[in-house]
Amino acid sequence: MGLAPYLVTTIDHIQDLQPDNFKKHYPLLKQFFLAVGAGWITQDEEPEPLSAANERIDSEVSYLILAKTHEDYRTKLTELSTACARWKALKDNFITRTHSDRLIAFQQLITIDHNIKDPIVLYTTQVSNLCMKLARMDLTIPDDIKTCILLARLNPGMYSTRKDLVKNEKFPSYEDAAACLRSDAHDNSKSDHMIKVEDVPVAFGLAARIPSPPSEPPPQEAFAKGFRWCSPRSDKDCFRCGREGHRAQFCLADMPQAVRDWILNSISRREQALAPAPSSYSTSLSGPKTARKSEEGLAAQGPHVSDDDSSSDDEPQIPWEILDKKQRKTFKRLGFMPPASASTAAAFASTSRYVI
Repeated sequence: MGLAPYLVTTIDHIQDLQPDNFKKHYPLLKQFFLAVGAGWITQDEEPEPLSAANERIDSEVSYLILAKTHEDYRTKLTELSTACARWKALKDNFITRTHSDRLIAFQQLITIDHNIKDPIVLYTTQVSNLCMKLARMDLTIPDDIKTCILLARLNPGMYSTRKDLVKNEKFPSYEDAAACLRSDAHDNSKSDHMIKVEDVPVAFGLAARIPSPPSEPPPQEAFAKGFRWCSPRSDKDCFRCGREGHRAQFCLADMPQAVRDWILNSISRREQALAPAPSSYSTSLSGPKTARKSEEGLAAQGPHVSDDDSSSDDEPQIPWEILDKKQRKTFKRLGFMPPASASTAAAFASTSRYVI
């Protein structure tokens, strides 16, 4: 007499046994062996010689074990014949391997590295995935331990965020800690972008003063994509690059054209009548060291009269001595011409070391 069909149908859903799912199906298979009268299969040692009826049951169960094992793991089973031997081989291979995989996954979790150059979400996802992998291996990591590992393996660049999280009276959950890390990383990335000093020419931003503030409100582009740049209403610090003492008018590069036009509208048109510069504006943006040298040079040369009769106090004073060839060409194209004096060439050479 063979196996009862109604019992065999109870394990029809069990397919492709392998280390990842063997422990899940192990209890039901063990009960199946007992239900079909093949309890000897669950013993650790080979049973005594079986009767003819039990040998037939053993052969059928042995085939079921082979058929329900993933094809990648059948090679070793084909070398065995009895159901007891095949079942024992699966237990030794799959359960032992599961313990080994569990240990490897746990070691990966507690030694995970946070690369500050990668998005923080990549790091938090890696921690979550390793914890879920361990849970599938029957090793559940509690939420507070999961949070501890997340914070302990942080890059030192985010220690300030970790300090803020752990000083609270209630220890944060994993989701709260991960959300806080994502928020701070986003804010830091925006800050880094805004204070980064780009090594690019600032051809349009080298006007020495702004005769009048813009009469129109800033365009919509001024508030897009998190950009910040200098306000033409102040010449104290540069709000775009963040450098103390760096004049606002020196840092107009790399912005939307609409914003650039808005800022330069009051300094690039000689044809328009320009209002007097506000008292808060400096008449020179070349810096205190350069200003002192200029004053000393002018004192030594005596009164200087510009060759350009069309210039006036209302026109922007261009710091020609610190412009490179490309920048001087840009201002000439806009209608501004350098003073035609013998001291100009010397000024270019003597101040060429100044970098904006």
